[in-house]
Amino acid sequence: MGRPPDEGCGVDELYVATDVEADGPIPGPYSMLSLGMAVAGRPELTFYTELRPISDEFVPEALAVSGLDRDRLLREAPSAAEAMVAADAWVRGLR
Repeated sequence: MGRPPDEGCGVDELYVATDVEADGPIPGPYSMLSLGMAVAGRPELTFYTELRPISDEFVPEALAVSGLDRDRLLREAPSAAEAMVAADAWVRGLR
């Protein structure tokens, strides 16, 4: 997971770029496998987490794009709920 900011950033406005990798084209039947965020112009402020898949369905071609190991994620990655709590805490820490 990313480095949390120290006591907020002290600026009024930030732009956060967000990227996800998924193992299929739509939410629900398929899973988000990773979530990354970065504050524009502040390379030290980043967040990354992988997520445990929520279903058995996946599109092999979509999985290949990410290069992630789905079996490893099933064993080791945090649940979607845990990952979203961590992401929320990171974003709130930017204030």
